[in-house]
Amino acid sequence: MMQNENKSDHHCHLYEGKNNILIVRRAQEFQMTLQFNQPVNPSDKFQIEFYIGIDTYVLNGTKIIVPFDGSQTGNWTGRMIQEQGDECVVGITPSADAIIGKYYTNVAVIGYNGISRTQKDSGTDFYLLFNAWASNDEVYMPNEEDRQEYVMNENGCMYQEESGGGRQWYYGQFVEGILDICFQILDDSRMPLVNRGDAAKVCRIGSAMIPGALISLWFFVYIFFHSLWNQMNSQDDRGVLVGNWSEDFSLGTAPTFWIGSDQILLQYANKGPVSYAQCWVYAGTLNTFLRCLGIPARVITNFNSAHDNSGNIITDLVFNSVGNQLELNERLTRDSIWNYHCWNEAYLSRLDLPADQDLGGWQVVDSTPQETSDGKREIRIMGETYFSLLYTHFVCLEWDSKLHNQIHENAAI
Repeated sequence: MMQNENKSDHHCHLYEGKNNILIVRRAQEFQMTLQFNQPVNPSDKFQIEFYIGIDTYVLNGTKIIVPFDGSQTGNWTGRMIQEQGDECVVGITPSADAIIGKYYTNVAVIGYNGISRTQKDSGTDFYLLFNAWASNDEVYMPNEEDRQEYVMNENGCMYQEESGGGRQWYYGQFVEGILDICFQILDDSRMPLVNRGDAAKVCRIGSAMIPGALISLWFFVYIFFHSLWNQMNSQDDRGVLVGNWSEDFSLGTAPTFWIGSDQILLQYANKGPVSYAQCWVYAGTLNTFLRCLGIPARVITNFNSAHDNSGNIITDLVFNSVGNQLELNERLTRDSIWNYHCWNEAYLSRLDLPADQDLGGWQVVDSTPQETSDGKREIRIMGETYFSLLYTHFVCLEWDSKLHNQIHENAAI
């Protein structure tokens, strides 16, 4: 599978523990060497077949056939690069909207007696990722310096003070095991394979799956009277992290102890949901997930961050009769103002939104569990949203209004 050459060309050479398997990005050619049991003749007919998943079909993109007889059966293309005796080198270009994930490969020789296929061989499996270097991929980022920062960089800073203070964070998207865990997260979410070529939907699933259960101050009072833990295993509990905004972290690790995402994801793969997280931990972990799969992403910190719980695009401040502002509480209003809040932005085109609005670019995604998704499901998802919409009140588009409620009035990013 010419791993070394292809990985370098596709900017996938940093993934650790994957020396014996190919990792490439879609919408860009990779090369394969084929060896037959006899010299290749121009009249020989063969095709390469790629599969992802169990039940595969050509029509939904889970089975791809690339012929080498001049015909074309799909959006993936192939070309003969070199022929010598019983070997040939071919080039394969996956489509720009191909499903990301792990594929397996067959070579099929077409003869008078039908089609003869090679046996399944794990040595010909490969991973396909989003491609920020390909101009026809929806995550395309035109500037190389930006691609190095938002796809390839494994280190960052979680800003927690307006003066610039914060904590260093190791994203570790290339650490051994992380790539498989990111695909495991998609599997755990039960995301259909046919949707995994859509970067916007992958971002949304990530924002749903990074958060798990939610624990606040009342949890430790209630648990004394009732076994709440088992009742909290709702759909959200398949997520990676358990949030905790109390002062008791005795059942897990305090959010301030985490210094990177890699250990969180590795623990999730081995033991299930990881305790505990707050906003910067959620944001750092989602950033790792997105960069690992090839989506440009960054962490944003917003200071004096307002959260509009009532959905009226207003942050309610309550004053007494002499003009003194009262401390916000749920009896007066469910709105809140945090000293800071962290979320993510992912860079992609929004092919699902009106083309005349030019809504591609940085999209806001918040994985801290605060709101249900459009009030329809008990999944706490926010975003993704094109950031300029947050300042124009243009919030009628799918998935966007919840994020507007949180940050429109306090946009010092």
